[in-house]
Amino acid sequence: MPAGRPRNKETPEEIKSVVLTFTIIEFLAKCDSPLGVTEIANALNLERPRVYRHLRTLSGIGYIDQDPSTDKYSLSMKFLWLGKDIERKMDLISVARPAMQELKASVGTAITLSTVNEQNICVLDIVRGDSQIDISTRPGSTFPLHATAQGKIALAFGPKDWLKIISKKSLKKFTSKTIIDSKTLEKEIKLIKSQGWAVAPEEITLGINALAAPILDHQSQLIGIVSILSSIHELATKPTIEQINAVKNAALKISNRLGYKSETS
Repeated sequence: MPAGRPRNKETPEEIKSVVLTFTIIEFLAKCDSPLGVTEIANALNLERPRVYRHLRTLSGIGYIDQDPSTDKYSLSMKFLWLGKDIERKMDLISVARPAMQELKASVGTAITLSTVNEQNICVLDIVRGDSQIDISTRPGSTFPLHATAQGKIALAFGPKDWLKIISKKSLKKFTSKTIIDSKTLEKEIKLIKSQGWAVAPEEITLGINALAAPILDHQSQLIGIVSILSSIHELATKPTIEQINAVKNAALKISNRLGYKSETS
């Protein structure tokens, strides 16, 4: 381990290995030029074979480059793209927060901000509602696309192949309301695309509904989703016009701050 860092004999080897991996990454991030295995090992006061194993693993998954002419190592561009992804998400949170606060003040329920990929949605941020019964989720939570309002927005406004991919899968049934028939799901996604909002009443949890709308960037690409989360009593299967307009307006405000220009603007 690096000088000055105490060893913990009770720490499992798996955790020690993770700590060492990040120690090497942090060290290389501060270096101005590529370094060899021996140079890295000496600088970190570590055994050369151990450092070599970690470097080879990181190289194998694309996070470290090795110069074939010198055999020296440096961080790969993969860290740059990873950093940009993280920066984009953090920017989205700061941009979305004011509109989320306004939306919560308008409807009184919990408001969530999510990002998405072809497999699931991930909650980035939440503004808790005023209800005595707290219906919310934690940042970092992930949920499937087919059984959530946010996921349906992703299927409607995200890359076209996402719907094709999910339609070929066996969809998990969470409640009796969950849509698991691909034809029925495709029909609903088509409707969502035209109306600009989605709901998923009791489709993943009984008694809970969500109303979601897409956040688009300056290239009109889906970058996130804002949603209202509440009980089925406060947010019915068919939301009120006021609820629909509120979530759509919040999504549009966030989108506009990200550079999005609608066809009518």
